[in-house]
Amino acid sequence: AQENDPACAGDGGGGLCDIGGLCENLTSHPAGVGPVDRLAEVAVAQEHRNCTDLPSFEEEVAYLLSSDMNSWFYQTCTEFGFYQTCEDGSDCPYGRGMHTLERDLALCAAVFGIGAEVVRDNVRDTLQHYGGRKAVAAASNVLSVVGDVDPWSALAVEAPAATVVVGASHHFWTHPPKDTDAAEIVRARDLIYAWVREKLFEGLEGGVEKGTHGRNKNLRSVDYAEAKKSIS
Repeated sequence: AQENDPACAGDGGGGLCDIGGLCENLTSHPAGVGPVDRLAEVAVAQEHRNCTDLPSFEEEVAYLLSSDMNSWFYQTCTEFGFYQTCEDGSDCPYGRGMHTLERDLALCAAVFGIGAEVVRDNVRDTLQHYGGRKAVAAASNVLSVVGDVDPWSALAVEAPAATVVVGASHHFWTHPPKDTDAAEIVRARDLIYAWVREKLFEGLEGGVEKGTHGRNKNLRSVDYAEAKKSIS
């Protein structure tokens, strides 16, 4: 769901990279095929291989030391936490105990030399500095936009403080525009562009000339109030 793209079937995704295609695949098997077998078939189709090797701790450390993803992981260690875990004894539908909070904290120590207690202190300091969701929701000059099929939206500011984009996955409006983009995505881009433009030129004598922005065909000349009304 995080990378849900309704156009993925036309991009060589085989229809298994959006919610509609996945649901159709998982619910169309004949009777007697269990849910685990169905999920395994999807994994094989997506990965184009029968098995996926789980990295060892040492391999994961090596990957983070050499990957562009280490900047995001560094932020989790120094600011956010935000770990995606699957603990023993939980209702997590995946490999319980294979990815735990302790593993992520150990990775912070191994990759960046940041111990578990320091990570906890950093998360506490971040919440204190920014005030958490309630403070962000009450703040001025902040535009919060979330997709209603984004699994991360459970951690986001909620409506009415946030603008909810129907059918959108994880910040889908930041992806390169496509002719297949839903109208809601186009309106979300309009909204963000109009809001930023309004804030940048607020108070300037004569305002700012309306017009499209650069070569982005999905950004049309529209006022923020008009954009907000169209997406509400």
